[in-house]
Amino acid sequence: MRRSDPLCPKKMSNSHDSGITAAPHRARRKKSRKHGGEWQRVDLDNADVVCLLQPDELLSLHDALDRIAEMDAAAAELVKVRCFAGLSVEEAADALGLSRTTAYRHWTFARAWLFSQLRGDSAAPAS
Repeated sequence: MRRSDPLCPKKMSNSHDSGITAAPHRARRKKSRKHGGEWQRVDLDNADVVCLLQPDELLSLHDALDRIAEMDAAAAELVKVRCFAGLSVEEAADALGLSRTTAYRHWTFARAWLFSQLRGDSAAPAS
């Protein structure tokens, strides 16, 4: 590139030159296995929903969530956010406006209660 070239009146900087030469290296790196080159992006709207529970178990979980919501609505909301949105207890506490201590208390109660309900125990812990 010469300065007399009307399309390029001044010399480009070294950072521009290195950016041009680095582009093929970045493309090659993105295609490498280490950087996820074998993976394909999947739009969540088009993805198949995977559920590890059988349909009857899923209905039992739904019924148990309805029953716990009658006893402790905050605990039921925490379980829904935690299980279905995939949030940690701390993240769920922030999302629901609860303190971490309260969220852990609700989670401990709800987990034990739901486990006993889904297992079929008649002596479930009461709140």
